[in-house]
Amino acid sequence: MVRQVRLQLSGPFQTGRVGVTASLLICALLVGQAAAGPFVQLPPETNSPRSTTYHYHPVEPASGVISDMDPWEEPGHCPWTLQSMPDGLIYRSYMAGLKEPRIASVWSSEKDAGSVWDTALGGRLGLVRYGSTGSARPQGWQLDLEGAVFARVDPVGDSNPLIATDFRVGIPLTYGRGPWHFKLGYYHISSHLGDEYLLLNPGLQRINYVRDGIALGAGCYWTDALRVYGEVGCAIGANGGAEPMEFQFGADYSPPHTSVWGSPFAAINIHLRQEVDFGGNVVAQVGWQWRQGASGRSSRLGLQYFNGKHEQYQFFNEFESRLGFGFWVDY
Repeated sequence: MVRQVRLQLSGPFQTGRVGVTASLLICALLVGQAAAGPFVQLPPETNSPRSTTYHYHPVEPASGVISDMDPWEEPGHCPWTLQSMPDGLIYRSYMAGLKEPRIASVWSSEKDAGSVWDTALGGRLGLVRYGSTGSARPQGWQLDLEGAVFARVDPVGDSNPLIATDFRVGIPLTYGRGPWHFKLGYYHISSHLGDEYLLLNPGLQRINYVRDGIALGAGCYWTDALRVYGEVGCAIGANGGAEPMEFQFGADYSPPHTSVWGSPFAAINIHLRQEVDFGGNVVAQVGWQWRQGASGRSSRLGLQYFNGKHEQYQFFNEFESRLGFGFWVDY
């Protein structure tokens, strides 16, 4: 049993050895635990109607044939079917992940640059699923399509010039069983400077930062509200200073059902990259959310703290420390 994992990040992540070790341990723990098999809920004891026991083996009906039923659900409740354009996602975006496809807008104060405005416009949707129906926490196999534009704007400059934009597109294959979910997919990221920003800074040279990579992720819902995850990315093509390996891991606290008054949320994400000697950045968010349990859609308002290497890859080797306020929409 792993008793304790300590992560220590010094300065602007000048060294990432501890972070890489921690991310590998988390990924290994998630995959190793899931390899034992899915959870199955057995009937409660007669004298303890609320007691629950879980075992690691597939459901076997009386006929002796393994069922396609989701073992996390009650027996006979949810057979697997083939669906096109299914509702919901098996592998949801990391709440504090800055390169996750969603709609977002964050206004921050950076200690050196002053006021900055970061936005995201995009999303993720399911193309085809073989698994359970419904959208709250579906089980089975699902192929998704994702895409987003991440822009940095100068909110106090003349005509609010666009500073830089990162583009991401991906095709992840996801799988969920019980509290576990996994992702294997291709993604492309490219970075571009804004035209107005180039005109205002004629001596600035654009870099052709590009990553074409494969991402392997694993996550677990420890409770209905708490998810932990880890991900490894490896570029099969890189340019403009990008290097092959990256790691990220973190946790999301997000109650699945909220009233009209909403509920609190909290999230943390640590992203380490080879091109900055396995340094990177840490992002923490806390605030208030409104979440539709049936679909998993959510909107959030809250504070965001950023510390580490720049989130815009045109400036990937520069350091930032920011505190700001934003809103995020996932669907």
